[in-house]
Amino acid sequence: MIYVIDANNLAGRLNLLLKKDFDTILIERLNRFFSGKKVEVFLVFDSSDPLGDKYKSDNIKVIYAPKDDHCGSADKKIIELVKRYNNDKREMVVVTDDVELARKAKKSLSGSGQKKLQIEGASGFGERLKKKEATPIEDKANRGSWSKPEVEEFNKNLLNRFKKYKK
Repeated sequence: MIYVIDANNLAGRLNLLLKKDFDTILIERLNRFFSGKKVEVFLVFDSSDPLGDKYKSDNIKVIYAPKDDHCGSADKKIIELVKRYNNDKREMVVVTDDVELARKAKKSLSGSGQKKLQIEGASGFGERLKKKEATPIEDKANRGSWSKPEVEEFNKNLLNRFKKYKK
């Protein structure tokens, strides 16, 4: 599956736009969300730089759309990506709440014979992201280590289970 995400739109739905490094925060959150999944993810930001930028962060291709005559905006870059992967066999999902962008993405494939393009609202995707982040087991896994009280509580529970089993 291929995800093409309208980054500024999703960041807005997650109330990140006013944070200093909202892009870095969003990238980190999405890296955790997509960790271990066999997907290709394009996270497309608007940029004020005429050259733009792109790089890979774990399994996410981060693109700052160049502010030039050719590309001009993240929306145009998203449409370009949808067209580029038109003949790819994998399913494609565009994540945005921008109705006009969703319409243009679908229209860009009309008559091409490409599989059905899915549009997932940034609001709904943001809720799935928050829900996964709120899962206690995954929070511990993402932190990388447990605190001493957590380890003691886990060991205590494990010992109690072992004692019940042994009887």
